[in-house]
Amino acid sequence: MTASWVGIEDAARASWPAAEVEARGGWRLRASGGFTSRANSVHIGTDVDPPDLDDRLAAVVAFYERRGLPPRLQVPLLHRGLLDDLRPEGRRVRAAAGA
Repeated sequence: MTASWVGIEDAARASWPAAEVEARGGWRLRASGGFTSRANSVHIGTDVDPPDLDDRLAAVVAFYERRGLPPRLQVPLLHRGLLDDLRPEGRRVRAAAGA
């Protein structure tokens, strides 16, 4: 049986959870004192087209600013539409190595 990317992501989150996790819709805002990008980024899961995108992004920025961390979203490449939505707003979008 082949595992889906969602199942793999869920297993990774459960095996090494972030110190702090705040739910925002289907997104998980994670913070762990700056140790690793994964543990200090937003896991969006399959919630790639939220109707409240602007509000959600403002909450992300505030969450990470309170912790002295840069706001980061972990966006699976198969959801390039969300990446396209972020670029016009002047946000920097960086692809992971190998992408």
